[in-house]
This record gives sequence, structure tokens and C-alpha cells, in this order.
Amino acid sequence: MRALRGAKVVVLGLAVTGRVAARVLADAGARVLASDAGNPDVDGLDGVDVETGGHERARAALDDADFLLPSPGISPNSGILAEAIARGVRVASELDLAQQMTAANVLAVTGTKGKTTVCRLTERMLREAGSRAYACGNNEVPFLQAVVEHPDADAFVVEASSFRLYFCETFHPRVAVVTNLAPDHLDWHSSMDDYHDAKARIAQNQGDGDVFVYPASQPELARWPADARVARLDFGREPSAAIRVDGDEIVVGDVRIAGAGDLARRGPHFALDAAAAAGAAMRVGAPAAAVARGLSGFVPDAHRLEFVGERCGVRYYDDSMATNPFAAVAAIRSFDSVVLIAGGRKKVPDLSPLRDEAERLRTVVAMGEAAADVAAVFDGSDVPVVRATDMGAAVEEAMKAAREGDVVLLAPACASQDAYANYAERGDDFVRTCRLLGVGM
Repeated sequence: MRALRGAKVVVLGLAVTGRVAARVLADAGARVLASDAGNPDVDGLDGVDVETGGHERARAALDDADFLLPSPGISPNSGILAEAIARGVRVASELDLAQQMTAANVLAVTGTKGKTTVCRLTERMLREAGSRAYACGNNEVPFLQAVVEHPDADAFVVEASSFRLYFCETFHPRVAVVTNLAPDHLDWHSSMDDYHDAKARIAQNQGDGDVFVYPASQPELARWPADARVARLDFGREPSAAIRVDGDEIVVGDVRIAGAGDLARRGPHFALDAAAAAGAAMRVGAPAAAVARGLSGFVPDAHRLEFVGERCGVRYYDDSMATNPFAAVAAIRSFDSVVLIAGGRKKVPDLSPLRDEAERLRTVVAMGEAAADVAAVFDGSDVPVVRATDMGAAVEEAMKAAREGDVVLLAPACASQDAYANYAERGDDFVRTCRLLGVGM
């Protein structure tokens, strides 16, 4: 951190990560200008020069800056960040900065879906093994904040989104996990190749003694680590997988670990998340018994294929976190007969994978900015599509269409920001609407 003393740094964005980065850099002796286009709360930023309501001063400071550190939500394809890149300003990553401040083991998880579940499970397994482990990253606690708050940590389990990985240069996890890869965030990235390349940075610095865990269903991802000495372990239901889901058990080598069954009953893809977490935890010393204890009683976070209740023989599920078609398809495949509520703000241009599940769909209720796009997916199919103006109307239409034994599923395949602050607010609105319309536990 001595290299930061006197460094001139521009921090872009003052949401959670930007605020933490600005404070840490200032405490290390850097001269920090933190700039936000909005008007965020700036309390607690003593020692930081703050600009709000625009980036005029930040633009003027770029040519003299030693580096710029952007908040992860800011796209490099437009605005001041694109200008900085074009002007040759060095852009730093919060993940790089955080790892330089800790000697703890770093396990990192990326992928299109399942990241949070794998991180939380891995943290539980490591803690059951007696490790001071902390899940952080793409959640309420950035990696940098976790490092500052837990200087005695044995391990950090870092949820690494493509946004956070995009500018990484030195980030080097001992264990890197990719849960899966499918088109997502193409409203932020310039292309699928750009998204892929950002994700692949999780393994770019791995070498001898490191471990890379990847899905057996996508063997091409095994090429991500450039160093041939990296141990590559695949996970899945395939009989040849190094980490295998077999019924209610996870099989690692000759070791069988009970506990995947409860997760699989919530949704088959959760068992694969458990397998990835088990493989990661065991590679840093967690014994099978600790892994089993970590699995026992684990409940995924809210809005991830969460059971809401039942009414007239119809079950209702909230998978608001399914913000891309890949995740929505995984949710649909958990059931036999579905009334699907989908739509919102598109993150990828192609919603057509939803059509592949037509045989499972009784009706689709399309809502939000992408309602017309959702409807167009099913043109010429036997799946009826109805439009809804808001969540209340969507649930009412779904109730009309559902038959006894069906599932009404909120799996939007789109982001929520057309009508909500985030996917959680959208999920909460769905649950609240269901309750008002008589859906009970």
C-alpha cells in the first residue's frame, strides 16, 4: 500500500463499492477525487475530494491521474469511462486492490447464474471446517470492505461478476469457479465475446498449485487457465465428472457426501451449485464431514426459485433473480406445467431460448418493456400469450390461466429496472400481490 501514498486517483461512482474504495485509498495516503453523476450520500468520506451531479472535475483530472477506479456498474463503452480508456488512463480493479491487502486464501466464483449460492455454500463449508471464511464481492460487502474488516481472515470467497473482473490485471484466486456461461449483460458488454473475455479473467493469473472448477456440460471452459499446471476439475451429473451429483449425494473421488437432495428438490440446478461449492471447499482443506454440515439446512437467498404458497391446487414460485433466458429456462425445467410471468428490461437481445420450453408452458404472461419481445418468441407456437400492464394484472392473468397441479412462475428472463429498483423489489411485489390475491403458505 506504500505505492498509494501521494497517488492521484479518480474514483467513479459512489455506490457501495465506490464509497469503500474512496475511503480505503484515502486512508492509504492517496489523493482521491470521487465523482458521481447523481447526488448520493457523501457522509463518511472525510479526506476524499467529492464531486456530485456530474463528472466535469473528474474529466479535467484524468490526464494527471495515476489511475482511475470505476464502480462495477459503470460500462466502459460510453461516458467518462470510455473517454478515460481512449485517453490511455490506467483503469484499476477493486479486486486487484483488495487482494494486494490480504494474505488470506482467495476463492473466486463467476458465471452467469448460481454465483451467490456457490459463494454462500462455500463459506458455510469452510466455516464448518473451522476456517475464518467470508463471502463477499458482488453483494452488499465488496471484497475490499471485507479485507479491511477482517484482517485475520483465513479465506475470502469472492463473487466475481463480469463487471468486477473486466479490468483485472493481477487478481489471482487459489481456487477459481465458473458455474456456467450463457449470454447475459449484453446491455453492458459490447458483445458476447467481450462478456466471455471478462469472465475468463478469473483464471488468467492462475498457475502451479491453483485449481479451476468448471461445468462438465461446458468442457470448452477448461481452456480458461493459460497455465497447463492448473488443476482442472469438472462438476456435473456426468458419470465422468470429477465432482459428481449422484441422486442425493455429491461424489468427490471416492468420497460420497449426503445433502444435495434437499437443494435438488428446490431446483435441479441447485444441486450443481452444491457440487461446485463442495469441490472448491475441499480443495482448500475442508473435510467431507464439514461439507456435509454446510449443506445441511442451507437455504438459498430469496427470489431464487422460492416457494411463495398455494391457492386452489396451484403453486406459486418467485424466481425474480432469473434475469436472463438461461436462468429462466433452468427454472421452467424444474416443473412439468407452468404459467410463466416474464418480461422487464432486456439484457440480451435474444429471448428465443424460452420457446424451447413450450411443451412445459400452459400460458405466458408478458409484462414490462420487453412484453412485445416475449410475445414474439411464441409467435406461431401453441402457447397462449397474454399481456399485463403491471405485476397485479400479471398475477391475476396467471391465476385465470392456471389449472390444478400447475405452477405459476415469475422467471422474467429480463432485468427489473424498467419498473423496479432491482430484482428483489420486483420479487417482493410478486409475493405481496400473491398474498393479496389469496395465495397462502
